[in-house]
Amino acid sequence: RIRDLIGSTDTPLFIFVITMENHGPLHLENVNPDDLASLYTSPPPEKCEDLTIYLRHLRNASLMAEHVAQTLTQSDRPGWLCWYGDHVPIMSTVYDKLGMPDGQTPYFIWGTNTQPATGTTDTTAADLAHTFLSHAGFLRALTQQD
Repeated sequence: RIRDLIGSTDTPLFIFVITMENHGPLHLENVNPDDLASLYTSPPPEKCEDLTIYLRHLRNASLMAEHVAQTLTQSDRPGWLCWYGDHVPIMSTVYDKLGMPDGQTPYFIWGTNTQPATGTTDTTAADLAHTFLSHAGFLRALTQQD
């Protein structure tokens, strides 16, 4: 759908997508036999099925981001992608085995004409929007017009 929208108009376009691909509840799904071979170089610890399911979804979400980036790159106009997680996954059994995460989620900002920016944030999506607009150069443009 994103590819269709990007190719459908020459006017500026803002698309905000929320994916539930790697959102739980993970414990309601089953590990596929192919997952172990494709996601790990060595077997995961016992009782870490949620991690395997999460990694499968993370791989799928990564493919989606790759497809969006390819679509933007193939477009005749500049494009931007900002990708972030709203919270760490809920995997209490995995954390019991491997330790608790720090609670921060990564973000990635990429444009067809710039170097990517990455980091971690425990701020709101609104704060990340400011970071994105600043990196993309839009805040300078808005300020200069005032």
